Amino acid sequence: MTMLLNTLFTLNTLVTLVIGLIMGGIYALIAMGLSLQYGVARILNISHGEFIMVGACLTWSLSTVGIHPVLAVVICCPLTLIVGFLLHRFLYERMKHIAPTAAIFEGNAMLLAFGIMFIVQNSAARLWGSEAMAYIFMARPVII
Repeated sequence: MTMLLNTLFTLNTLVTLVIGLIMGGIYALIAMGLSLQYGVARILNISHGEFIMVGACLTWSLSTVGIHPVLAVVICCPLTLIVGFLLHRFLYERMKHIAPTAAIFEGNAMLLAFGIMFIVQNSAARLWGSEAMAYIFMARPVII
């Protein structure tokens, strides 16, 4: 009995460690995205997390329709990339050309990011609701 408990404890510890490393990697990617965006474009994009949420909700929506979650991620990542590119191209670049100084541009860009954040949050709440969503990740084998 003691050996079984030790094996379960070791397995549980290993699973917790792997999940922690995966979550830490996700947080590191998010932080690198924020840092890169501010360092290169001088835009403190407060709405960065909302686009991650939209990508996750789109992935969930596709997986509930019957698309495998890995394929749903492959579909949703480029979609959210395109939305972010279009926002930058049509909103932030216009604002950069209009602003007389870099400091005014940074302030206006942050205000714009707050506005986008509220619009995306409320749109997602109306579309998907405010309940927590989950899906089973490896319920089916991935055949390559």
